[in-house]
Amino acid sequence: MKYQNLQITLAFLLTLLVCNAQESGVRWQVKNESPAYGITLGYSLPGDQLQAIIGDKFKPHLNEDGNGYLMLFIAISKQYNLDSTSYDTMTIAHILISSQGSLNSPLVIAGENQQINKIFTMYDFKVDIGKIELEVEHKGDSILTEAAITTEEGVVRIKATFLNNPGESVTIESAKVSAPANPTSFFKGGESYRPIQIDSAVIENEGENWITQLNLPSKPDKIWLSVDFVWDFIFTRE
Repeated sequence: MKYQNLQITLAFLLTLLVCNAQESGVRWQVKNESPAYGITLGYSLPGDQLQAIIGDKFKPHLNEDGNGYLMLFIAISKQYNLDSTSYDTMTIAHILISSQGSLNSPLVIAGENQQINKIFTMYDFKVDIGKIELEVEHKGDSILTEAAITTEEGVVRIKATFLNNPGESVTIESAKVSAPANPTSFFKGGESYRPIQIDSAVIENEGENWITQLNLPSKPDKIWLSVDFVWDFIFTRE
């Protein structure tokens, strides 16, 4: 009986430890020593189109014309931290929609065998596995950028050459990105980057991909590259 009680007590304590770990959250950082690059394709879209993408648990933030904003975002970093542990190379892509109270991330594609994938899944984000590429090459006063999202179903490729003219640093102290079907599960915190406007880019897609699945226009309304990109987020639940 004593042995059985001990087993019950240990199981209870283990359950408490797991619950407390999830409640206290997981810290996700990209630091100044190894900043990320990010490329964003921004689309102004009708509210009903955005509502169909994010579902009925969120409401897209709309302007006076009834349009909202969707971002196709790709990021790569040579190093990132989860709590006190450092990991090499992170490649990830998001669909982000500006909604009331937060950004919503209905779709995520990430490189395989990354620890960050487990954290996204733990906090109710939908993660598909694919090959994410983002290369940034400096050529004198210009930058050549090539990016791609490749899955078994299809591929999106982005290629652009543009003037290396970063804008002033943008700091967002209270960013919040919610899981697609659970408003109480999200990551939040601060981020900082310097944007470089991209006036034009060649965007190609084959097969089934985010461009075709979400019926996005062939030309985004805005494109920019984020350099000196760092963040400090906490995954949590309310």
